[in-house]
Amino acid sequence: MFFFQTTRDNGIAYLIWRWILRKQGAISALMDSFYFGSSRGMNDYNKLAARYSGSNVKPDKQFSILPTVMRMLGPLSGKTVIDYGCGAGFFTLPIAEAGASVVCGVDNSEAQIKLASKVAHHPLIHYRVGDVFTQQGGPVDVINVPFVANYARTVNILRRFFRIAFNSLKQGGKAVFVVDLPNGRNLERFGAIKSLEGSMVDETPICIDLFNAGQQICTLNAVYYTPETINRLLLEVGFTSVEWHTPIVSQEGIRQYGQDFWGGYLRDPELGYLTATK
Repeated sequence: MFFFQTTRDNGIAYLIWRWILRKQGAISALMDSFYFGSSRGMNDYNKLAARYSGSNVKPDKQFSILPTVMRMLGPLSGKTVIDYGCGAGFFTLPIAEAGASVVCGVDNSEAQIKLASKVAHHPLIHYRVGDVFTQQGGPVDVINVPFVANYARTVNILRRFFRIAFNSLKQGGKAVFVVDLPNGRNLERFGAIKSLEGSMVDETPICIDLFNAGQQICTLNAVYYTPETINRLLLEVGFTSVEWHTPIVSQEGIRQYGQDFWGGYLRDPELGYLTATK
């Protein structure tokens, strides 16, 4: 299991302290950072940065995930935005180009931030290395949170992460989330195959294989949480409303691949799209 891949020679001590402090999300998140480093024991994006950037041209990411996120973000003119887990700036740059006054892209991988600074540069974007599971930012108007929640190792760490996002928003601000919800479909032609390594319950590991045009890009690890748990935790930390959204496919995606290609995708893309308002 991926959570044994510690960067220090005290994995047993980690497991003992994790059990003792299992209800302490803040301490557990700091402990994860200490034991696992920036990779959090799942995916070393310092090594994966170049390969993972190849996922930016996957059909689902270009023509459904990006336009769906931009639609959920809404009008951005004059707004301040943090892009959590910004990677190489795939979402960060379109957010800046949509008129945001200031955009901060945050990622725990130095290699990702260096890449973003080169390929997704914009005068209104500020990139920085940071751990969004332990460090609070803002306050800002909007936080973009694609795929980051599934890197919380436990329910209590996820709750703590949602609280950090809540505290980083201005009153009335909005957080936009994309979460993995695998259920056994083969979505390789769209860009991903996601496999649950156990039952469909909270904290079950997920294996994610990313593809483009039949070629595998890389394999990632994540953690599953039910929509019910995600909804409950967001409300527990103080968000006043949570709304789940239906994804879209852009007209460019339909023109490039055809309507038949996308058949069935929007009904079940194995992704959850939601907004939470403070």
